[in-house]
Amino acid sequence: MNVLSPGPGGQPVITAHWKRVDLLARGGSADAAGDCELISQIRLKVLPLFPIRNVQYSANCEPGRASPGYTRLTAEVLVPDASPATAAR
Repeated sequence: MNVLSPGPGGQPVITAHWKRVDLLARGGSADAAGDCELISQIRLKVLPLFPIRNVQYSANCEPGRASPGYTRLTAEVLVPDASPATAAR
């Protein structure tokens, strides 16, 4: 796996930009309720392994139970800019 990270002074070594990612964009509210504990663990244990910023998380989880309500996890991740060859595809 290749992961970008900011270079010296927080600037990327290659041309890159921050992109907002919604980790629950494809699921409905019922899916999010069932995945509430999983989303919480992703926020705590997976996201810190990557260059991210502006994490927005909200959930109302009860262990072992699907919790209806609003579960949200978004973050900005560092992604490379498209090269001319990639953009032409």
